[in-house]
Amino acid sequence: MLVPRQEYSRELKMAAMREIDSGKGMAEVARMYRLSPKRLETWRSEWRAKGDLVFPGKGAQPQSNTQCRSDL
Repeated sequence: MLVPRQEYSRELKMAAMREIDSGKGMAEVARMYRLSPKRLETWRSEWRAKGDLVFPGKGAQPQSNTQCRSDL
């Protein structure tokens, strides 16, 4: 039996990142949000690499309408 993959909102991820930036430890934030420290480390590395553009949502985001409709 497959367990559905857990999904987390952008707001939750950003709130956790703000807590880490404020000086709280990774383990403390993980306990607060009931997350694994490893998951927080993954999010933190993505956040540091991409800044405010991180955690856009589900799936690939289209670059622009012209690229999506270039074959018309």
